[in-house]
Amino acid sequence: LGDTKIRFNYQLPTGYFRTSIGVSLPLGKNILKAGEINLANKLYHEIFEIDVARLGRGLDLDASLIGAITLKSILLSAGMNYLRTGSYNIIKNTFSYDPGDQIQFLLGSQIDRHWIVYQNTLVYRNYSVDRIGGTKSFEQGSELEWYSSLMISVLKAQIDFSLDHKWSEPNPSVTEFGFQRGNTNRNARKLGFGLRYPMTPTLDISARFSNYYIASDESGRGRSSVKQISMGSYLQITDYIRLQLEGRFSGGQMENGTLKLTGRTYLAVLQASI
Repeated sequence: LGDTKIRFNYQLPTGYFRTSIGVSLPLGKNILKAGEINLANKLYHEIFEIDVARLGRGLDLDASLIGAITLKSILLSAGMNYLRTGSYNIIKNTFSYDPGDQIQFLLGSQIDRHWIVYQNTLVYRNYSVDRIGGTKSFEQGSELEWYSSLMISVLKAQIDFSLDHKWSEPNPSVTEFGFQRGNTNRNARKLGFGLRYPMTPTLDISARFSNYYIASDESGRGRSSVKQISMGSYLQITDYIRLQLEGRFSGGQMENGTLKLTGRTYLAVLQASI
């Protein structure tokens, strides 16, 4: 399950301007069996990157533009991103499904005091209308996200703490096609704790624990919680090539345990600088 993602980044030598272009190739499974539709209903709108098995999508394209300035030890940044989503079939030989495009704007700040780094990011995100068979099906609207992190260097190790909040505007319930459900209030929170340690000059290892909480909607339904543990390694192969290997293990529940989810994700990223 899952698609293959490729991204190209370019940054000016001054470091004050960065642009990127990405593509998500539709190589993952995106045809549902009858028994998979109910689970897809619950996972359709991704509140956070919770690593449970998820379906592949169509051909997605995205582009980003970010600028930054430095004032002594303070870095200020601003940027935008646009995601063009491709359509695909949910059930074989039926209507095509188009998830709708996304656009987001961000403001960020970072204070670097050598052994301690504090970062804040504010993101405004808007989702266009989802369509099934060319007909409007669901409008998720907009959401606001605030991300804050604190990283402390102790000897050779790096310890980080993070907090992520999302606030979404209320949306009407949807019953069309039997695939999408009501998504009236998806306010959510994520807490994280991580450790990264250099084993050798070219090899780092890491471990992380995250706790996700998704609030109930206006009707008192949909409350969810997920806990995730991840372990990874980062290998600097050459001055320009880096390999990242990571395993993530998740478990959670929804509606007071009526729906329980577990998942495993194995991630391999090869990064090359030109």
